[in-house]
Amino acid sequence: MQILVVDDEPLFLRLLSAQLKDLGYCDVNTAGSGREALARLKSPRARYDLIMLDIRMPEMDGVTLCRHIRTLPAYRETPIVMVTAMSDKSFIDDAFAAGALDYITKPLDRVELKARLGMVARLRMQEKAAAAASASLSSYAIAPPFAFDDPITLPNVDRLLSPTALENYLLTLGLGRMHGLRACAVAIENADQIFMTKTPGNFVDMIGDVATIVQDCLKTEDAMISYTGGGIFSCVLRGENGYDAELMTATANFSMSDFEPIYSDANMSLPVIRFGTLARMPSLAIGRPTRLLQLAKMQIYPAESHSPLKDRLKRRLIGSL
Repeated sequence: MQILVVDDEPLFLRLLSAQLKDLGYCDVNTAGSGREALARLKSPRARYDLIMLDIRMPEMDGVTLCRHIRTLPAYRETPIVMVTAMSDKSFIDDAFAAGALDYITKPLDRVELKARLGMVARLRMQEKAAAAASASLSSYAIAPPFAFDDPITLPNVDRLLSPTALENYLLTLGLGRMHGLRACAVAIENADQIFMTKTPGNFVDMIGDVATIVQDCLKTEDAMISYTGGGIFSCVLRGENGYDAELMTATANFSMSDFEPIYSDANMSLPVIRFGTLARMPSLAIGRPTRLLQLAKMQIYPAESHSPLKDRLKRRLIGSL
């Protein structure tokens, strides 16, 4: 795995490079600034599998650099891990919103570093295997095949996180810093029908259309969104901001009607969108912070309602508990 480490402190670059090599990652390159890092990334001679960034750097900070990296076609999905002494929630929020996959605070713990890098290595192997399986059939550059319940990351949609990144965001915050966070789930009620009757490319394009509408409804600067599979989006909001599930649902479906000519030409059903009510962690919550996402998914449908998607979602939630 080729790794690029970016930090303006030469001593830390040497220390981290030594730690990485001690863990078996010997192909490590370093850059002392954002400008140098971008030059390396744009070079046709290099193709990095992991990028590790400090946040506080002169001229170009790590968050800005992360945003620039995500505009490079070759690095839209490459894992970016922040390695920084900055532990305030605002820095964490900005880093994940810019496209970071994970966030590690200094001083580094060897066991934690090994676990995080192992997760990244597994993700890269899965991505490369999926890309080699078949050519893309979608304008969002997603390579099928995939199952209905599989999560999908759309690199062409700004601020849409991978499910792993969204979970890492909550885990990085921890229960102690989740005060004020809320979560909701958004369901595409006829997603299973569209999946069964159309091509994988059609399905992914539909997910991209709905993602854009969900972002507009939630005001993207206040939400982190991920498509977690099975026709469900998970959304983490920094507050309530007048959230109204019924109004959001009506607004989303009205916006979706603008796409009707396109879907009609493709002989494709228009997605039907439903926003769930907000969920929050209990005051004395214990367990993993990612439980907030499960609580949100339980709020999509009223207890008395019945639908194939609700039944499928219920089985998935029970299996994850």
